[in-house]
Amino acid sequence: MRLPDSLLGLSADQAARLIALHLVAAVRAARERLGTDDPEALHDFRVALRRLRTALRIYRPQLRDAARRRLRRRLARVAAASRRSRDLEVHLAWSRAQREQLTPRQQAGVDWLLERMERRRRKADTRLARRVEREFEPAVGPLERRLHRYRATVSLDPDYAALAAAVLGARIRQLAGDLEVALGAVHGIRDEVPAHRARIAAKRLRYALEPVAGRIAGVEPILERLRGLQDELGDLHDSHVFVAELVGAVESAARRQTRRVTEALREWRPEPAPLPQSDDPRPGLLALARRLRERGRTAFATVAAGWLNGAADPFFHELADLGSRLATRPPTDREIERKFLLRALPPAVRQIAPAHIRQGYLPGVRLVERLREVRRDGDTAWFRTVKSGTGVVRMELEEETSRELFEEFWPLTAGRRVIKRRYRMPVVGLTWEIDEFLDRELVLAEVELPSPATPVEPPDWLAPLLVREVTDEPAFSNASLAR
Repeated sequence: MRLPDSLLGLSADQAARLIALHLVAAVRAARERLGTDDPEALHDFRVALRRLRTALRIYRPQLRDAARRRLRRRLARVAAASRRSRDLEVHLAWSRAQREQLTPRQQAGVDWLLERMERRRRKADTRLARRVEREFEPAVGPLERRLHRYRATVSLDPDYAALAAAVLGARIRQLAGDLEVALGAVHGIRDEVPAHRARIAAKRLRYALEPVAGRIAGVEPILERLRGLQDELGDLHDSHVFVAELVGAVESAARRQTRRVTEALREWRPEPAPLPQSDDPRPGLLALARRLRERGRTAFATVAAGWLNGAADPFFHELADLGSRLATRPPTDREIERKFLLRALPPAVRQIAPAHIRQGYLPGVRLVERLREVRRDGDTAWFRTVKSGTGVVRMELEEETSRELFEEFWPLTAGRRVIKRRYRMPVVGLTWEIDEFLDRELVLAEVELPSPATPVEPPDWLAPLLVREVTDEPAFSNASLAR
């Protein structure tokens, strides 16, 4: 499911649902790859699930009727069950990468550890599979169904504070504050819990910003910095977690030698000789511990240099400015266009493959709600649009919908329909749309403008066929033409 370009101009309720549905589709796709030979399947599933849970958290007021507590808890249990498998997967990959750089004596210890972790991962994977089977669909299925429908009040004089841009702006400032506070509690490499909290805060902020990347200037560099911070804090976190794994492994190896001595004493046998060097895993475990310690120190040094003790103040000022710009952003759901009557279809557009459009209008007086089906290049998409106003500047709220919903409401448009072919022709930064109506002899040209003051000069291929401008003539609106 593709997010609409007008996402930030939609109501927060509508935008939150579109974002959540987009993420539900992603987590479903990732879930299908679990249990396959794909080495990235578990990682991608965890990331997709984390993105979805973050969206449900950020937009909880807008999604409270769909993302109920029981469903959120099910998703949380799935995420928790995947953590052990993912930690072991990361530790296995890192240990294998270190093995080739160690001595044969140390490699024996790494091999012993790899076998130990593989057994643990198989058990963790089995527990995860059971949890996913038990919890995933009972959570995602009802969530997905509830996200598709909701009650909303549409006002002719909308409250811009309830638009997606304003709500997201407030969330960004809040999440940025969470990250700044979490980083402020990190003072040294041993601050494991504060560092992990900062990592989670960075992820949440990043996932909140990702849906608007490309729609707001300055978001991509912020995302890049957050990815870097997340990677460094991830290395630090993995170092902390893997230390516990190594401690347990060293203790297990020591117990093995202790058991050999104890059994020999109980059986009145001579004390056994020490383990052969090739069978003693401890040198390899200590070598890994030294490398792990260096990895953690490097990660912390990078975090400290770029993020601690005021180093990130400019970044947080930039985030605060972005949040403020979004919170006070003018609505993007205004349609600014001019319309012209033509005497015929311009020959210049005949070489362009048109979109085939059928659209109809639901009953209404003050607000005009439109259903539209668009077929282009073998693909079909369906949309619902609410419009109000006349002239050059009009309010327009559009969302992509499903074929099922389109077909359900289409009968209500009987007697108020339009069928046409649309040709799009870019011209010097603007795009002209030529509509050839198939249910009557009529050709109209429209051009959408960045502002009402933008001058319009009909291009040479269009000017000879121009009859007059009809922007302010209600009779030439599609709703009036519908029959």
